[in-house]
This record gives sequence, structure tokens and C-alpha cells, in this order.
Amino acid sequence: MMTEDKIIPLKKKQQQQDFDSNLIDKINKGLNQLDNTYQTYTPNVQWFEQMVIKEKEAARRRLVKELIIFFISAITILSLLVLTIFKAPVIFIVLQVIVTISLPLGVYIHHRKQVIIHDS
Repeated sequence: MMTEDKIIPLKKKQQQQDFDSNLIDKINKGLNQLDNTYQTYTPNVQWFEQMVIKEKEAARRRLVKELIIFFISAITILSLLVLTIFKAPVIFIVLQVIVTISLPLGVYIHHRKQVIIHDS
């Protein structure tokens, strides 16, 4: 069973232009009707400025908090490193061997799990 095409064949340029302008008019009328039906509210500029100021303050507080945590972690790690190197070098060497072996193994296992998940 054949269906009718919904394409309107136009033979002349003037017919095409008339069709286009008629279509544009219909689209504009529909958009104007839509604008009139649904009213929109746009907040004033001060509201946006206050929102930006609040977000900048929150971002600054997060940054300070993260930097404090980073510095405390770094100082702790470096202190433990220096302590193990000078007070217990055997423990330091054992830790280095364990990390050197377990890190590539952990990366391989994680990569293999990701491949299995993506293949499924």
C-alpha cells in the first residue's frame, strides 16, 4: 500500500517565496500566541549579582577548606616518611616494595573490571 507524500511540489520561484512567507507568518503568529499564553518572570540584576557573590564566597570557603586539608595531609605524610627513613629504614624499604608491587596490580585489576563492564 502506498502512502501519499507530504511534499508540496512548487513550480515557480514566486510560489516558493509565497509559501515561505506564509509559513513564516504562521510560525510568528504561533510564537506570539505562545508568548501571550505563558508569562515569564525575569529577576532583576541585583538578584543575579547577589547570587554570583554568594557562589564566589562559597567557592572561596571550599578552596580554603581543601587547601587546609591538603597541607595537613602533606605534612603528615612527609613527617611519617622522614620518621620511617631515619628511625626505621627496614619498615620504609618494606613499604616501598609493597607499594611498588601492589600499585601496578591494583591498576591492572581496575582496568580489567572496566573492560569487563564495557564489554557486557
